[in-house]
Amino acid sequence: MRTPFELNDRAELSMGLPSGSLPRGPFDPATDTAWAAQQAGRITERDYWNARFEAAGLDMAAYFDHFYAPFGDHHVRPEVAEIVEDVQRDGRCAGVLSNDLSTFMTPQWRATITVLRRATPVIDLGEHGVLKPHARAYELGIEAVGAIPSDIVFVDDQPANVAAASDAGLVGVWFDVTDIADSVDRIRSAVWNGQP
Repeated sequence: MRTPFELNDRAELSMGLPSGSLPRGPFDPATDTAWAAQQAGRITERDYWNARFEAAGLDMAAYFDHFYAPFGDHHVRPEVAEIVEDVQRDGRCAGVLSNDLSTFMTPQWRATITVLRRATPVIDLGEHGVLKPHARAYELGIEAVGAIPSDIVFVDDQPANVAAASDAGLVGVWFDVTDIADSVDRIRSAVWNGQP
């Protein structure tokens, strides 16, 4: 999925805010001090977004509506959906290991995303009482996939989660949202060559 940061223009228009009002996270870490704190591990990703909701005076669902409504496949990166299709066509599984899938995405929203409906397994770690980058999160993913860790490619846009996955023996690939083409190339290399 495209990140909220990539949809700031849409949200600012929807909220009636001047252009450039919303923090830009990885696209401008020098001015988004909360993002820098999250990347440095001083606050969690959940803390970061909770502060954003509170600053806007909205709950999470109402806040994300400004970015993503109407929901649907148009928010999915086609390059990544293509990788999922290729992996599944190759007889392998493409799953989701999410910290807060149910928290961030309502069932109605999830139902509009084809790649989520096709993914298996889909693990919402919030329902298991553990979040990435905790080691148990990766154990749950490994158990669900039923493969040896070194045969699993793990992709995440948070470097700390990728580092923890690598520590768990998985092939970790950081999805740099500021460089989509290179990120897609590294995923493909990891999936088909075993090296990102």
